[in-house]
Amino acid sequence: QIRPKRQSIANHTRHARASTIPSLLSKRLRKLSPTASHRSGLSLSHRYMILSLLSLLILATALSLTRPTTALNPSTPSSSAVSPMSDVTAALAKEEAAEHLNPEMAALYQRMSTGPTVVHCTPLGAPAPSVPGYSLASSKTVHFIRHGQGYHNMLADEYRSLGRTWKQFTTEDSNPYVRPEVFDAPLTHIGRQQASALSPHVSGLSPPPGLILTSPLTRAVQTALMSTSALPASTPFIAVESLREETGVHVCDARRPTSDVAREFPMVDFGALQEDDGLFDGKERESKESVGDRCRGFLEYLRGRAEECVVVATHSGWLMTLFNGA
Repeated sequence: QIRPKRQSIANHTRHARASTIPSLLSKRLRKLSPTASHRSGLSLSHRYMILSLLSLLILATALSLTRPTTALNPSTPSSSAVSPMSDVTAALAKEEAAEHLNPEMAALYQRMSTGPTVVHCTPLGAPAPSVPGYSLASSKTVHFIRHGQGYHNMLADEYRSLGRTWKQFTTEDSNPYVRPEVFDAPLTHIGRQQASALSPHVSGLSPPPGLILTSPLTRAVQTALMSTSALPASTPFIAVESLREETGVHVCDARRPTSDVAREFPMVDFGALQEDDGLFDGKERESKESVGDRCRGFLEYLRGRAEECVVVATHSGWLMTLFNGA
């Protein structure tokens, strides 16, 4: 079957002066094991996602629940085609990361640690931990990409640069994330630059990815398409509902009807999605427990796939939940 080239993405043309950086983070996920044991084989170092192929700023606070960390040097060199992260963007990202690492996340981690399924992760190139029944040969390599700057990110940066404050997860007019203009927010011009800058790094991965999975939200689909544009068009490209950002209240995290996004991105398989958004609640934010269950559901889905090297485009809150709670 002939599919349209992945570069043919709807061109949302607007400029932004502040940026958030999409990061490509790679981890080797060991086979999930249905067992009653706990995570005794998973050391703290194994829980970190440590590889950023683009050497872009990654907030380490988003990757650790068990000890304090600091942000990596904001002056970390990046592609010359991508605008550097502003101080306003970095400060706002730290605040929102801290909001995720709350008692609810700790409770989720405790529940998942004693659950029936155990996940073992190791950084790429690291030796296998001494866990009975596990070997690198039975693992999958997963490259996680956080989407580029979306219009909701740009608007929040503008609000903060003007000295405005707001209470998260409320419908107050002061909250930029509930403005109707950011419904299912697409990438800004800077966001598209950031996603495109990942393409040569994704195309150079070895082994090459055999599967591309994305959240169905527009900014994630755009990021996935642009960052994997050099991969063969025959590579399966699938939208997965469980990869969506923590949702509710903030309309930037709501999804358009499936038929709409499928028309805009005909090269992506949306066949597993319902037509309407069954996750978004306009009055209540999704719980960490619910997001954690979606993360685990995704890992179960991934376990059932035959591909051994996978690219996943998703969101910061989802990634924080996966690596700190689920």
